[in-house]
Amino acid sequence: MSRKTRAPFKPYAVAVLCVFVAIVLTQLLEPFLGSVSFAFFYAAVTVSSWYGGIKPGLLAIGQFRSIAALQDAEIELNLKPILENLPGLN
Repeated sequence: MSRKTRAPFKPYAVAVLCVFVAIVLTQLLEPFLGSVSFAFFYAAVTVSSWYGGIKPGLLAIGQFRSIAALQDAEIELNLKPILENLPGLN
């Protein structure tokens, strides 16, 4: 039986992409959902770990912790002006 192999960077790219999607969803849905933003990050870590294993999951956790530290330091990730200028979201 031949086993399919993935590119070695692909699981890590999926982890970074999942965290990015979690950030965007959090920014877009914050007015409607309030402060339940951690749910998207938990989903991002779960998907990253499921797809890539322990190391991409740890990468997603590290990204999540970095973002949480920035928010604790009151450095706001304000993506709303960027998201408002994207075509199709107006």
